[in-house]
Amino acid sequence: MEPPPDSGSEPDDGTEPFPDAGTPDGGGGTPPGRDGGTPGRDDAGTDAGTPDGGTKPEPDAGTEPEPDAGTHEPPISGGPATRSQQWRASYYAGVAPGGLAVADFNGDGAQDVAVNAMGDAHQSQYRARLGNVFLLLNDGEGRLQTSTSRHLLSSSSGLIAAGDADRDGKMDVVVGTMRLATLLRGQGDGTFVEAYPSFAQGAISSLGFWPGEGDSAPRVWAAGNSSVAYDMPRAQAGIEYLSVTNGEFMSHRFLRPDGLPVVYWGDSRVSATAADFNEDGQMDVAVASDDQPLTRYLATSTGFYSGETVAPVYANSVETADMDGDGHADLVVENSQALWVYRGRGYGGFHEPIRTPIPYAASRLRVSDVNVDGKPDVVLLHPAERLVSLWQGNQAGGFSPPYLLTTGRSPRDVAVADLDRDGSPELLVAEAGDNTVSVYDIPRAPLLEQPALDRCPMVLHDRLSNADAPTPRISVDTGVAPRSMAVGDFDGDGRQDFAVLTRDPSVRLLLQSRPGNFEKRDVLQESEVQDLAAGDFDGDGKADLATIGWQGLQLHWSDGLGAFPTRTDLPGYSSGGGYVVAEDFNRDGRLDVGATLTTQCSPYGALFMNQGEGVLARVDLSDQNYEPGVHCAINSRPTVGDFNGDGTLDFMYATLGLNLYYVMKDGTVTGLDGFANGTPFPTRSAADVDGDGALDVLLMGPHGELLVRRGDGGGTLQRPLTCPSKALSVSSVEALDVNGDGHTDLLGRDATGMLVALGKGQGRYARVQRYPLEAWPLWVRPMKLLGDAPAELVVLLESGKLLVFPTPTFPEGE
Repeated sequence: MEPPPDSGSEPDDGTEPFPDAGTPDGGGGTPPGRDGGTPGRDDAGTDAGTPDGGTKPEPDAGTEPEPDAGTHEPPISGGPATRSQQWRASYYAGVAPGGLAVADFNGDGAQDVAVNAMGDAHQSQYRARLGNVFLLLNDGEGRLQTSTSRHLLSSSSGLIAAGDADRDGKMDVVVGTMRLATLLRGQGDGTFVEAYPSFAQGAISSLGFWPGEGDSAPRVWAAGNSSVAYDMPRAQAGIEYLSVTNGEFMSHRFLRPDGLPVVYWGDSRVSATAADFNEDGQMDVAVASDDQPLTRYLATSTGFYSGETVAPVYANSVETADMDGDGHADLVVENSQALWVYRGRGYGGFHEPIRTPIPYAASRLRVSDVNVDGKPDVVLLHPAERLVSLWQGNQAGGFSPPYLLTTGRSPRDVAVADLDRDGSPELLVAEAGDNTVSVYDIPRAPLLEQPALDRCPMVLHDRLSNADAPTPRISVDTGVAPRSMAVGDFDGDGRQDFAVLTRDPSVRLLLQSRPGNFEKRDVLQESEVQDLAAGDFDGDGKADLATIGWQGLQLHWSDGLGAFPTRTDLPGYSSGGGYVVAEDFNRDGRLDVGATLTTQCSPYGALFMNQGEGVLARVDLSDQNYEPGVHCAINSRPTVGDFNGDGTLDFMYATLGLNLYYVMKDGTVTGLDGFANGTPFPTRSAADVDGDGALDVLLMGPHGELLVRRGDGGGTLQRPLTCPSKALSVSSVEALDVNGDGHTDLLGRDATGMLVALGKGQGRYARVQRYPLEAWPLWVRPMKLLGDAPAELVVLLESGKLLVFPTPTFPEGE
């Protein structure tokens, strides 16, 4: 994927910036579309072959992982799910791609793909999630490369269509939002400008281009719903079209001769299509909704539309094509139970329908010549089953038995295109749950693949190891009731010390006088500290403290002898403290500060980028999931990691959803949209839990289950996957490298102790080992403390006891 400039500045073409996808540090194959030249990989992380019309990747056998050697029970079901045996490649396509449009957008003769990505932020009656028009350019050999040209939408209904709205030879797109439709005019080089930002009404549910006939100008039309999904802004329904008059686009409403709209303001589940049903050279429409059955409206000489009921069918999808080859426009209708074909008579009337039952409820219908036999076929999407069904038309209004292909998660749209120009088209599927557009070979023989279930990307065990827990090497009584802890050499003797945040609140230093022996010293006793982090913020070689509390964010400067005589107050309002982390976010060699500050309702995030000599510049990070004055969020510790693979650290914090901000090398910060949290519990951590080289986010579910939001290879996150494991069903689980072997491990905590599942790589984990403890482990980190062995595991208990365990090892036989 071609990276944009690091500055994060807004491009001159009016599009929105996007984080650099970067290159992974390693792992199981190339994530979708990450390098822009090699096609993606299936969910197992296996590299795909080049889509050259010949060599295809071997199908995944879909077998369960083999049991670990030496164990008596296999791991529970887990590991990556499989796509169809027809799968060829997957490409990153923004967050939750909802619709596809295929055309040559940059004039090189190859078919490109435009996507309306819906986003995945928290939604409310006050705010719709942002959308993003995302372009995948064909390299001429069938590989899709992510363009840096994007267009941010105020919201998205996921729909998009391509056509030439003004007959200038350059392909345009019309996109749907939750309030209206927008026409983006193509410039012929893979970029777009907003030509007509607002027409039609409601949550756009149907749209398209009518090319015009003879002297009739092309038209762009869109129809929208009044009633929309729960938790989204409400808008009045409507249907309108655009046409060019005297060189400018003009909007027109579809009105009946009595002056009433064709689509009523309160109509819901509106589905529409456009064609010249009576062959008079004018664009007619067919509409169905929850409030009116399938109705055909013919254009009249006065500019109004005369309606007639076609059938008492309340349709989910309506499209038009000549299904029987007689030259007349027909209607193809899907209503979750069957396909209906109404063959046109040429004067605006229709024959009796031909009904074909369908095996699974469908969400969208597309008509295309899938098998290149000159006859229109039908493609249906079945999101609940992760299936696409292909129905070959028999040119009499009926269909042959369907082929069934297994897709990625939440298929939302399909298109047919010959990407590699070998004469055989491929099937493109927008997979909203995986943030991908996947390419599949169209089967040439009957194929009936089975519905697919979502699977945890990790291979876990369900039972604990029988091995005895190790004995602590050191046990230290801190003498206080702790809240948290930070690590640094506070007295300048070259040994690691601890700063324990107490419940007073104050800070107690544990200064390591010799390996394993600590002297206690109380500092910052009147600071009302609620969280702290340690680091050398002014570059003088001394470990300072960053604290947050009722006074806000403060830097306490060390004298190198275990005291902090001076401080600097950093700007940032906090009515209730918050959380603070110390990291070199932009990798410039200077330590920065990140914080989530508590307010009366929702917390907010801020970065303080180090300018040198102890000067830190504040960057505010607004709430991407904001809902004013109705729901308040609980503050929690931020999560830090390189999500987009550009070598710098990014910043995530939770409100009503997850707010992800990308830090560039020059210290600037950019963000696109939030991610729905999926759980009321804020506990989370970032690590590559499935071994594919992309950073994932681990969350705790409401019933103690693990939830994983996989990194998608584009710097953003897929929808959550549940990872059940009785052995890890505890209050808190985080992902980190506990034993220093380079593989992600899982560390769980509850009131009775600590759990460790060591990672083996590629998303596989050893049996869970339990460490019984006398109290809740507040703080757990691997670190090299004693100097005579590999890194130890340091644990601070809620009781105030500090324990140092030897490095965890794999259970016997693993």
